Amino acid sequence: VTVMTACVLLIVVVYPSFLMASSGSFAASIVGVMLLAVGAVLCGVVTAALLSETFPTRTRYTASAITYNMAYTIFGGTAPLIATWLISTTGSNLSPAFYLIAVALLALAGGLALPETSRISLHDVGTEEKSAALSLSR
Repeated sequence: VTVMTACVLLIVVVYPSFLMASSGSFAASIVGVMLLAVGAVLCGVVTAALLSETFPTRTRYTASAITYNMAYTIFGGTAPLIATWLISTTGSNLSPAFYLIAVALLALAGGLALPETSRISLHDVGTEEKSAALSLSR
């Protein structure tokens, strides 16, 4: 599973999931929540691999921890406030779905901007970028 796959899947299932969850039907609500859970799990799996491939070995743990926790603080920590504000402003219980879609679009853009690391050793992450930057500056 790649960042693109996880984000696109989340973007596609969010609105239908919110529709099902707010339908009033118990079975539809369960299916809606399960779809959101699958999207959340896929994003979590991709995040773990992505963070370990993004940073040089020497700073990998610290950089991954800071990045992961800052993202969850900013987007996860403010999500209840933003969802409440969106619902009170629009009057629609479905409006938080658009916030989640916007966050998934941001994640997709960020993921696509990252360099591909599948063909290099994780020990070389960071050193390859330095080499490329040095060759460009000459």
